[in-house]
Amino acid sequence: MRHMRSRRILAMLLALSMIFGLLTTTAFAGEVDQNPSNVGESAANGTSESGSGEGQSSGASDGQPSQETNKKDVPTEEETTPEEKKTTSSEEGDPQAGEGENPTEETTYVASIGEQGYASLDAAIQAAASGATVTLLDNVELTATLTISNKDITLDVDSNTLTVSVSNGDGIVVENATLTLASSGTGKYVFKCSARNSDGIYVNNTDASTTSTLNLNGDVEINVQASVNSAIHAYATAGNAIVNINGGKITATGSGKQFKAIHVDQNATLNMAGGELDITVDFDSYSDNNDVVGVLIFGNSSKQENCHVVISDGIFKVGGKNAFAQVVQVGMVNGYSENCDVSITGGTVKLEPTENGTGYVYAPYKASYATAAISGGTVTGTVTALVNAYISDVTNDGLTVTGGTFPTGLKDSIEKHLGEGCTMDANGTVSSSATPATGVATVGGVSYDTLEKAFAALSDTAHTLTLNDESAWNTATPVYWKAGDGEYSAAATLVDALTEAYKANAGDITIICRPGADVGKMTHGHVADNLTIYGNNAYVSAGECDLEVDTYKYDRSTGKQVEGNGEYLTKDITINAYELDNLGVWGERHTEFAVNVNLTDCDGKEIDGKTNVQRVYISGTTGVNNITLTGCDFVTKATSVYSNADGEINITNCSFTGAQVPVNFNHKADGGQTLSVSNCKFNTCGDDGEWKQFAAPVRFVNSGSGTQSATVDTCTFADTVGLNGDILIGDGRLNQQFNNVSLTVTNTTATVMAQKPGYYTSDGTTDDTLKGEKKLTASESLTNASIDSLIGGTTATKGTEANPYTLGELGKMTRDAYIDAQTALGGTMYVSVGDYSYDKDGVLGNGVRDDTPGQIPDHSKLNAYGENGYLGEKNDGANGLNIVFVNGSITSGVTGYTSIDNIGTSLLLAVPAYTNVTFKGITFNNVMSFNYQLYTSPWSQLGELKFDGCTFNGIIVGAIAAQTLTFNGCEFTNYTNSDSANNSNPTWIRPAYGNWKESDNEGQGENFKSLTTINFTNNNVTSTRPVKFEFISQWNKTTTLTATGNTFDISAQDSDTETKNVGLYIGPHTDKNAVKLVLDNNTKSEGTAALYVIPSGKSKLPVGSTVTDLSGNPIEITDALEWKTTTKVTLKTETDSAATTNVAKVGETEYETLAQAIAEAGENSTVTLLADVNTPETTYVISKSLTIDLNGKTITGSGYDGVFQIDGKGAHVLIKNGNVVAVEQSGTEGKYTMAVWACAENCVVTLQELKVTQKITHTDDKQMDMIYASKGTIIIDSGFFKSGTPAWTLNCKDAAFKDGSAKIIVNGGEFVGFDPRNNKAEGTGTSFVADGVGVDYGAETSTFTAKANMTAQLLDASGNSVKAYTSLADAITAAEAGQTVTLLDNVTDNIEIATDKNFTLDLNGHTINGGTGTAKATITNYGTVTITDSSTAKTGTIKRDDSGTVGETSYYVIRNIGTMTIEQANVTNNSGYRKTNPSGSMVGSSLICNGGDVGVTLTINGGTFTQMNFLVVKNDALGTLNVTGGTFTSSHSAIQNWFKANITGGEINGQLWTDSWAVGESVGETTIGGNAKVKGEIVMDITGSIKPTLEISGGNFDVTWRITNAAANAGAKPAVSGGTFSSAVAPEYCAEGFEPIANGNGTFGVKEISAAKIGDTEYETLAAAFAAAKDGETIVLLKNSSGDGIVVKNGTFTGKGLIVDFNNHSYTVGGVLVGSSGTASNGFQLNKDNKITFKNGALYGDASVAGDETTNWTGAPAIMIQNYSNLTLEKMTVVGV
Repeated sequence: MRHMRSRRILAMLLALSMIFGLLTTTAFAGEVDQNPSNVGESAANGTSESGSGEGQSSGASDGQPSQETNKKDVPTEEETTPEEKKTTSSEEGDPQAGEGENPTEETTYVASIGEQGYASLDAAIQAAASGATVTLLDNVELTATLTISNKDITLDVDSNTLTVSVSNGDGIVVENATLTLASSGTGKYVFKCSARNSDGIYVNNTDASTTSTLNLNGDVEINVQASVNSAIHAYATAGNAIVNINGGKITATGSGKQFKAIHVDQNATLNMAGGELDITVDFDSYSDNNDVVGVLIFGNSSKQENCHVVISDGIFKVGGKNAFAQVVQVGMVNGYSENCDVSITGGTVKLEPTENGTGYVYAPYKASYATAAISGGTVTGTVTALVNAYISDVTNDGLTVTGGTFPTGLKDSIEKHLGEGCTMDANGTVSSSATPATGVATVGGVSYDTLEKAFAALSDTAHTLTLNDESAWNTATPVYWKAGDGEYSAAATLVDALTEAYKANAGDITIICRPGADVGKMTHGHVADNLTIYGNNAYVSAGECDLEVDTYKYDRSTGKQVEGNGEYLTKDITINAYELDNLGVWGERHTEFAVNVNLTDCDGKEIDGKTNVQRVYISGTTGVNNITLTGCDFVTKATSVYSNADGEINITNCSFTGAQVPVNFNHKADGGQTLSVSNCKFNTCGDDGEWKQFAAPVRFVNSGSGTQSATVDTCTFADTVGLNGDILIGDGRLNQQFNNVSLTVTNTTATVMAQKPGYYTSDGTTDDTLKGEKKLTASESLTNASIDSLIGGTTATKGTEANPYTLGELGKMTRDAYIDAQTALGGTMYVSVGDYSYDKDGVLGNGVRDDTPGQIPDHSKLNAYGENGYLGEKNDGANGLNIVFVNGSITSGVTGYTSIDNIGTSLLLAVPAYTNVTFKGITFNNVMSFNYQLYTSPWSQLGELKFDGCTFNGIIVGAIAAQTLTFNGCEFTNYTNSDSANNSNPTWIRPAYGNWKESDNEGQGENFKSLTTINFTNNNVTSTRPVKFEFISQWNKTTTLTATGNTFDISAQDSDTETKNVGLYIGPHTDKNAVKLVLDNNTKSEGTAALYVIPSGKSKLPVGSTVTDLSGNPIEITDALEWKTTTKVTLKTETDSAATTNVAKVGETEYETLAQAIAEAGENSTVTLLADVNTPETTYVISKSLTIDLNGKTITGSGYDGVFQIDGKGAHVLIKNGNVVAVEQSGTEGKYTMAVWACAENCVVTLQELKVTQKITHTDDKQMDMIYASKGTIIIDSGFFKSGTPAWTLNCKDAAFKDGSAKIIVNGGEFVGFDPRNNKAEGTGTSFVADGVGVDYGAETSTFTAKANMTAQLLDASGNSVKAYTSLADAITAAEAGQTVTLLDNVTDNIEIATDKNFTLDLNGHTINGGTGTAKATITNYGTVTITDSSTAKTGTIKRDDSGTVGETSYYVIRNIGTMTIEQANVTNNSGYRKTNPSGSMVGSSLICNGGDVGVTLTINGGTFTQMNFLVVKNDALGTLNVTGGTFTSSHSAIQNWFKANITGGEINGQLWTDSWAVGESVGETTIGGNAKVKGEIVMDITGSIKPTLEISGGNFDVTWRITNAAANAGAKPAVSGGTFSSAVAPEYCAEGFEPIANGNGTFGVKEISAAKIGDTEYETLAAAFAAAKDGETIVLLKNSSGDGIVVKNGTFTGKGLIVDFNNHSYTVGGVLVGSSGTASNGFQLNKDNKITFKNGALYGDASVAGDETTNWTGAPAIMIQNYSNLTLEKMTVVGV
């Protein structure tokens, strides 16, 4: 096992290596660098043989030179970051007392990826990128299946043992992935299980586009119990599953069970090229059922096909007591077997059955089930027969033997299977007696007796020639060529052949290379004709190795380059090259012709240790470049593939190693460039040196005016270099041109980056607003992403609007996968339609219709044949989700229909029951009929079917199985039904005939019916027939039809004899089925006969129908007709004249007025409305506890005192289930429009399921409170609230709200234009919502929806609600720059904040708990975040539940690797325990760890930070810590600083530790000042080579000091220049120029030292001391100081004189110099009649001196001492400059 301390050891080793490296460099500084790695690339920068330059050469971008960059290894974060450390030397203090310790964090890792350790193997597997190696560091035991899916990884068990123990199930599952299981030591994989259907390793592939692969390498051993199915089982329901055994050992032992080591199942292949199988299974007695099989072919489905076994090497040991031992067995599945074969070409078989056991090499169950061939290998041991006894007719068992060595006793058995011309000798060896082929060469398995015949057989499918007779082809002329239909001629080099063929000018050129030959040096081999090269693995050995096209003019007669009358390209050409290594193509285009380049298996090759230039690099914008590269491996170091021009580029199955920018396309033309990169590998590509601003493995730039579309599929990127990601679109350099790129990425783990010009700035920094980044896993994809969409950050999550799923991706989802995806998206998934078309029946989702009646429901599928309204087991969450179809068109193949009962087409929506489906911006063509679920009877329902902003070039017709149908903002063009023009209605829609009886509604909600709500709003309709909704209000469920804001242009058809050109057809199911109509703001053209029409024979709407405007006011509409007539009808509310006139009831007693009912109602009784009440001047006063049940009706009342006024003290009133309309009224106090007014002390008013609106008549924006509380509480549980002045939708009396006597609590509801979480009427940020209630904002409707049971709320920069989330992580993912995530509830979670995030996290009094037992911080920050707490009590907490118990897995509470500011939070944990005994070292995790990367900053302005047993804040390597406030408390280190800490505030209780480790990373610089308070111990220590620093300029200190011996020896000590201390400051701790003082009040400090003294009198300046000095006195300097020049007047010190003792200090002359006026240029002027002595110090001149106002002198003094006195200098240094 490995601990984090290894990081420090590694870093020290790196440091030593760097030191020795520096020594070496110094020793040989005079030598010339002759780095040979530069030589191989030099040709790419050179000129052609004729001397012309290449222009852009092989550079990675325009004008960039190609150059090999010498790269240095840079230590990783783990290698450079210091860990928390311990001090153990006895000199540091008594460890029993807990002093002298700074505890160490130790983490046990069991696996690693590179230098990154992981505490569990599963964590390492999950973290591993495709192409990574996971190495075991210790033995690992798992009790659940280990799954590797959708990635390519290597698992190196090293010398450890991986054990998987399960009661049932597989050990390791490789699913749509590649696993290489290896051991760099003597490791094992042990599978413990006794279940018969279990496999040690199950290789499973389910995707037709992928292959699952298991590679067994090294010395790893796989051990299983023989009671399981197999050690390895390979099976593919789609695609392929492959097992490659190249090493290792598979062992199995047991008794009494059939067993096979390797099970080759459907669509699976075994390739065994090494390794060993050792299988021993014992049985009590013999039976031919005692199968012990090395390899079994057996299909597990309804058929057995595509099973392949190839054994070329390795050891098979198969046996056991009484065993029926077989090397290969072919089973049978339902009498069907196809395309199964076995090939044994090598290896050793040891058959070892004992007692009565039998052994066989090959055991087919039945003749012709497979073909088998043995052409090599050795068979030993107890072999009963070659083939088992299943088949009596061995001549038909499909086996042929042409080679190998067998026991001689098998001769009879062998001879029955010998191939033609084969014999078995006396030693048991089989060989061919046939005459060897006499041909000189072979092509496609056919031998030819001449080279010419072999040449003629070469083609695009048989492009490899093998020499049978080496002498047939002269090695001196390894190239043959021909032009047109001419004869082949030999040439010494490829260049010679090209030149001669060009001169021949006979059309197409064919060149054939000798297999494996060196075809010479080539730089710019000219090509101007169609060219085919069969390389046969020959290679170009020097030069730039490229063919040249369309760059230079050439003379056909000489084959040479010319300046004048030569020719460029004169026609389209195609270059096909096969298997010619080091071959490239280069050109700078001049003509408009097309150049087609097709290279197959042309690989890069090192020659003499040098990497040659191999590239396809064609610059210039003219012409067309079509490039196809297949199976090519590139090793060039610059650019491998490049083109500027239009064309199609296909790069497939290629690899690129170490290139700076291998796939590099800068499209500069005005046409189109289409690119596809698939199944390619990129290893260590990119650049962090000279090309760091644009280098990436794959780079697409569109700098011309045309289009560029790129696709990257199934590619891998490993160890990418530089900062531009794996795939880069755009150019981030300054002053570049760009247009957008359309990028699609699938089945690829990659970092995709987009950059705009200027991202890399002139000062070397970056502008992140011009960059976008998306990290993709193989299961994610990008579809048509652009530079703008990536930079906009809208592709963060697959399934969002900017990165939608495709129809194909949706169709592949299982139901469970769909639910998981929806959950991650918050319940709304976007799906891109593309251009979807179908003939008659389409399925929008999986594209496959499977609705045959009578099937068994399959709930695993997203949508299949299923019973009515299936909600999933225990309501699995699929219902109620949202799908939005975007981006494209849907086209039906049907252009007409005869009637709604005979449509002849359907488009099925393959989504689960009760989904809300939206089509947004889709264009529909021809006749569409939307059905919902695949054949159920009766039908299930959608929640809502919505068409938003769609265009209909056709007709929507049929029954709609949705509860709500919405058309909003759509365009209906004038479409004619091709089968029946009379039925050309834009829509003809009915409810679905669903739910035949009441029992059908079980599980669907109460009385769930189709089309109970229809919204037809803001549409533009052009047609000859009306928009038609018929049979609505079916099943006595009243339909509400809202039609507002529409424009109808309905013209009559020429053949019309009846009036049919009307706008909207409203057709109730019967004349007894009432409808609710909301009609407002609809308009029609002059040619439209009427806006509305009702069915024939109807003169009015059914009784009970209502007609209102948008505000709910009853209206009457006369612009309506009876269908097919000109008879006018009036649409209005229809009441039953025979019905009672009573409007309300209490119990069974009815009342004529609502006021009467309220007055008569008893306490706590219910008043139920029986009819709409329209009393616009009435207020209903409630003074007691009542329930007002509006019963779906509308009450219109006076808004002056409120429609409902609650004035009963302590009354509890519930108002629910209906509509409340407040009408503006005037009174003595002004105008008011209140719907509900609570005005009684302690009253409680609850509103549920209400629609509350205002009818306001005034036109200004005067405040109009709608729901108002002056006393008491109003609780809103649900409903819809729309005010005429939205800011005053909810309001409280200001004073009452402040003192708490009036409040409004929102638990739910929809509010138009009013955010209940940010009620600005009470002050910005004031929230009316209850705890746990969040708010979603719908921009389209300006509606804020309150939602209960939410966890986090997202607010915009102004504090307005954006969206509420049930997950804090989801809210953080959604947060955009400047927004705030506010906690609504306590959460237990481990949150990670991504690099691109910049937001505020408001704890809001709640707690984030990271739990315990996992190595995850509660908050890990890579981005920019501010943490605050808006709660009054400031109880917001961030914590973990670590308990400080021995052996626990603890971790940081906060890990900051970005920029974090903590304004307020309570951060706490209890990590830390003694490792061995009470005096042992501490083990634990810091409360907060900051640092680990450049630019990491943590600023703490407030809060409490407590962890008693371990560190509170660890400021790690490269971390900057700023503390201005907060309280930090620990019994150990409160703050430990390794880099830079600035503390100007806060209270620190515990150790304040400053330590250093490495230059530039852990410098240990701490400054303390301001009003900081420190109580505890101040410690300085040194771990590495750099001295830590501690500067104190202010603060309050009650501390002890400890400078460790290591720190003291390095010269480290505090530098105190300010602050107040509880004890005296040691003189050596004072900053230079300061000394300790006692403040006189029991505290201590420091003060600045005076410049000089005379006796005991001190002077601030030396000049002042001179002025005060008397004859015979001595001036003593107390510190180094500076000042003006000094003059001593005549006769001042005439007796004993003056002594100036510099006391080993210096004085620097600056400021004003002295001397004669106008020439003052002296430092000292000592006039006559003085006796002066200067001793023991130094005088310096200051070069910045400007002189006095009368002199022009500048610079250092001209004369340091102008002496006219008796001057003595003793031990003095005098320097003028």
